[in-house]
Amino acid sequence: MAVKLSDVNNGIVVVKVGGAAVDDRAAAYRLLRQVAVCHESGMRMVMVHGGGTRLTKLATALGLNAHFVNGRRVTDDGLIEAAKMVFAGGVGSDLAAAAVRAGVPAVALSGVAAGLITVTKRPVRDGIDYGWVGDVERVESLVLNVLLAGGLVPLVASLGVDQSGNIYNINADTVACAVAVNLKAERLIMLTESDGVLRDVDDPQSRIPELNATALRAGNIDFAVSGGMLPKLESLAAAVTQGVGSVHVASWRQEDALTTCLSSSANKIGTRIV
Repeated sequence: MAVKLSDVNNGIVVVKVGGAAVDDRAAAYRLLRQVAVCHESGMRMVMVHGGGTRLTKLATALGLNAHFVNGRRVTDDGLIEAAKMVFAGGVGSDLAAAAVRAGVPAVALSGVAAGLITVTKRPVRDGIDYGWVGDVERVESLVLNVLLAGGLVPLVASLGVDQSGNIYNINADTVACAVAVNLKAERLIMLTESDGVLRDVDDPQSRIPELNATALRAGNIDFAVSGGMLPKLESLAAAVTQGVGSVHVASWRQEDALTTCLSSSANKIGTRIV
């Protein structure tokens, strides 16, 4: 981990990691060791995690209906119960355990804790009722600020709650963006399967090192995007224009991906949105 970490002005870094990285025990430990390096350097870290792969496996084992429409998971009564078990239970606990091993003082919680993520039910769209899927309405970061002030690293599962106390499944990328904007984070690091944004999805060498947030939001791009990639890029760009210092999308499979994104060598991996 021979990298020189960059200065982070206000010391807050939000990291989103996909569930696949957590399911790989060795990868989770490597990631938390990098979090330990950042934490020891004085950065205040918040991690947001998904768990979709594990949720699908559990749903299949339980005989639950787990399907997607336009890339969005439909979450019925049975599946939201499974999501609570997986996100706030299994994945959160496994990350916290990896943190103990890595020497990181971490606390696993979900967006339900102290009303951290308040949501409204996603409306019916094109005749599709997405069930217990929430759209973020508000972030109340009191619990995060208390934990950060105490020198702890919050591990946030992507669940939210409405004003009636109902729990909803939320896209983890959306949660990470909302939390980063609320905390006015200096950096938002999105650790995914792909090493950044590619001009050609079939060519790993076509990585785009940097994108401009304003141009992205205006649709001024010179490469093709498909499926849910465009709205995802637009939400990341929106985070930058709403006060996040920069966003970096990189693969968690890259060696020392997190510390590299936060170092003077950041342009060597992934894509930065500035």
